[in-house]
Amino acid sequence: MPKRKCTFNISLQNKYPFIKQRSGESDVTCEKCRTDFSVRHGGASDIEKHLKSEKHKLSDQAAASSSSMLSFFKRTNLATSKDLDIAAAEGAWAYHTVQENHSFRSNDCASNLIQTCFEQKFRCARTKSQAIVVNVLAPMAMDELKEHLHEAHCISLLTDASNHGSIKLFPVLVRYFVPYEGVRVRILEFQKQPGESSDIIVDYLKEVLSCNDLNKKTVAFCADNTNCNFGGKNRKGINNVYAKFNLSVGRQLIGIGCGAHIIHNAIKTAADCLPADFECIIVKNYSFFYIYSIRVEILRVL
Repeated sequence: MPKRKCTFNISLQNKYPFIKQRSGESDVTCEKCRTDFSVRHGGASDIEKHLKSEKHKLSDQAAASSSSMLSFFKRTNLATSKDLDIAAAEGAWAYHTVQENHSFRSNDCASNLIQTCFEQKFRCARTKSQAIVVNVLAPMAMDELKEHLHEAHCISLLTDASNHGSIKLFPVLVRYFVPYEGVRVRILEFQKQPGESSDIIVDYLKEVLSCNDLNKKTVAFCADNTNCNFGGKNRKGINNVYAKFNLSVGRQLIGIGCGAHIIHNAIKTAADCLPADFECIIVKNYSFFYIYSIRVEILRVL
């Protein structure tokens, strides 16, 4: 008589749902202890024999004493009004951190303080604050800016170089008009560049305008009054940013220099024409008061 060959059938699958069939008809695996075995010789008796093994008992005890990972996550359909209020408060706190130019590291202490004094469920430390700003507030601000730029008819482009150690940063700002709100100035792009030559700046501005579809709306260019940007006070030459940028957009833009630099240079030139040396007088007055609290107090009383 040939030996009987048992297979893993539907009745065994319904009785032992944690036992799953593998490639063969008799080959199975236990999902609790991750053990592979066969039911070829005994069928259900082979499974019962496996359930009595030491490895399966230890795995079964570990699974019973451990919490499910789902208990550590909130389900969206179970959010209450209080949960939404806490989420709004965390978003407002993350916005306050950026608005006041605070470090995300400071929220490690502030979050624990708010949690202790006001709301136990409030948690908005460094990592969460950064995630809210990067993944929620920043995309929302960019969407609002792109919507305003789409509705605007004319914009002015502003840029300048800023050194951060060995890194040269180039922010690009836009000035535009919004009905019922007035003139707004917003940061459109902020990237680092390998240098600040006229070719690098023009290529960077062209890329920003092309990505945001602003080539036809740009009417003015604003930057420092340097030779690299405008080619001197007479704005002549073809190797400066202003001349190359006009050539790239195909029309003459309005060139706007830095008003603060113009006023500073005007005051400096006017001071040089005065008969008295006011710079020497100001330095001596400063030296007379700056470390003497008694003299400062007498000046305040007078």
